[in-house]
Amino acid sequence: RRVHGDIMKEGISRIGLVFLLFSFAWGEDLLYGIISQNCWDTLFVKFEFNFYCLKRVFSKLLGYSIVVGASAVKLPQIFNIIRAGSTQGISDLVIYVESFGYLTGFFYPFHFSQPFSAYGESLFLSIQAFIILLLLWKYNSTKYTKDVVLYSYLGYCGYFFLLLFGGIIPDAIWSLLFITVPQCMIYCRVHQILQNYSDKQTGQLSLIMYSLYSLGSLARVFTTLVDVGDKIMLFNFLVGFAINTTIAFQIIYYWKRTQIKYSELQGSKIDVQ
Repeated sequence: RRVHGDIMKEGISRIGLVFLLFSFAWGEDLLYGIISQNCWDTLFVKFEFNFYCLKRVFSKLLGYSIVVGASAVKLPQIFNIIRAGSTQGISDLVIYVESFGYLTGFFYPFHFSQPFSAYGESLFLSIQAFIILLLLWKYNSTKYTKDVVLYSYLGYCGYFFLLLFGGIIPDAIWSLLFITVPQCMIYCRVHQILQNYSDKQTGQLSLIMYSLYSLGSLARVFTTLVDVGDKIMLFNFLVGFAINTTIAFQIIYYWKRTQIKYSELQGSKIDVQ
């Protein structure tokens, strides 16, 4: 039976290499970044059923799936903005706070050596959020002058390097940051919901993106319970699920009005040209 287990272990080794790319799972001693040695022996050597081990493996796979999916989750939103040549319908406040918030969402668990599979999507989301911030500046050049853009960029870079060298930040301040910034993001999302209700249309907001946000937040509730147990992170993901789902439903509800508004916007561009 042990020989058979060794063969199975060798057979999945190539698949394991993929997850090894994400095995920055600091503080964890895992095979392929997925499964502990004890769970490997229990499931694939002794062939014993163990709910705890299965739950942990599923959580890891789910976590890595979220990380991979997050590498492209904002692309529909980015393409919508570029296609329309406008950030119309998207709250500027949301764009700014998300750009800073996702940085905090990545560096906080990184600082406390939590498993990469539990928060890795924040790295990719922060990159994509910064791209959307650049598009905001590009398509609103009359509102965001060169001086405003410069100071905003310097502020972003300063915050990035502060978090990068987070050893100088006391743990109490880290906890305060991780509580405060997501609450600001929640406030901004609520602001976006109210703006959608007021405008009766959702502009360039992407249904695909917010649907994926909702599913990702729900999945993160499970992985946080299994892998981390951090109550602050759990609360943020639960609230995020509720808010993202609300925005997704608004996009569907105001779909026809949004398309009419988009047609009018395109028509006005043609008239100007």
